[in-house]
Amino acid sequence: MLHTLFTRAALALPLALATAMPAGATSGGADTGAYSILPTRAVSAIVSVPHPEDARALYRGDGPSDAGQAVDDWHSSPAGLLVHGEPTTQAWFRVRYEDGSELTVGPRYIPGLEARNVRDLGGYETATGQRVKAGLLYRSGFLSQLPKDKEAQLASLGIQHICDLRSTAERQEKPDPDLDWQTIAGCASSASEASMSSFTEAIKTVQQGGDVDWEQLIIQGYSAMPTQYAAPLKALYASLLENPGEPTLFHCTAGKDRTGVAAALLLLMLGVDEQTVIDDYTISEMALQYQGDSIKSTAYPRELLEQPALRATNASYIQATLSSIRRQYGSLDRYYQEVLDLSGEDIALLRKHYLTEN
Repeated sequence: MLHTLFTRAALALPLALATAMPAGATSGGADTGAYSILPTRAVSAIVSVPHPEDARALYRGDGPSDAGQAVDDWHSSPAGLLVHGEPTTQAWFRVRYEDGSELTVGPRYIPGLEARNVRDLGGYETATGQRVKAGLLYRSGFLSQLPKDKEAQLASLGIQHICDLRSTAERQEKPDPDLDWQTIAGCASSASEASMSSFTEAIKTVQQGGDVDWEQLIIQGYSAMPTQYAAPLKALYASLLENPGEPTLFHCTAGKDRTGVAAALLLLMLGVDEQTVIDDYTISEMALQYQGDSIKSTAYPRELLEQPALRATNASYIQATLSSIRRQYGSLDRYYQEVLDLSGEDIALLRKHYLTEN
């Protein structure tokens, strides 16, 4: 049976220092060994598909009907199928599984784009069997400092609206490129400055020789996001309702924390199951490892940027966000209604505009 969808997390990546691959695998196709993280060669694309461990052959092409060129150098990983070699404009892949079934996926990435963690949310399946439409909902990290040819590649996505979730200081340090899109009013927030107080105290503790449970501190931050970032989240989702069918990109600096929460809540609104949403959130860490996960910024203290726990996308982080909502409001639906001003009718409209028909 042939299924066609747009994958949500296939990325064109620059040369990387490490990839995830089956232990003992060699180039030339899949391996049935257990996953391990090993220093190895560059990754040009991550093809995100269900059950990557069962994939037995991979083909690529320029469109869904001509993905017939065999890809010889790839490996399975927890993030999907890792394709080695130079990026190519052939952006469609056909996967053949062990049981003979096939899946054709269009990764929706821009080959060689030097932007941080850009992905399309399209392709995720909902409980009704519908899928999130491709080419309408994009997420990323900062987009500044792109060469002109890369800006042109970014522009080719046709993005019409952008929601910048960063603080004023972050925006001034790394401004978005001046492309033909409209900035969504209300996405700017001072919440990041407010949340810095706990991190500032933690840094002082470290500087004085004390210990800090960084992971727990980050979990506390994620628990506060649903209320701290209510205004920008509300602005983003309202814009999606007001501008159906017009591609939108939302982003922060790293493209995983504020952006990750915004993406998770949106996918849940659309009816994607919670485990899939959590998996989408955790993909960012692997993708950012390939792209180089360090951020140079004067908007945040160096001691904070160097914390491994802050660079991670642990499932416990996004789970803390969802648990916090349920603890405070009883359910996600009540949070959507009371905090984000999204009624049941609004959610139904979002699904009508951003999901495929059955």
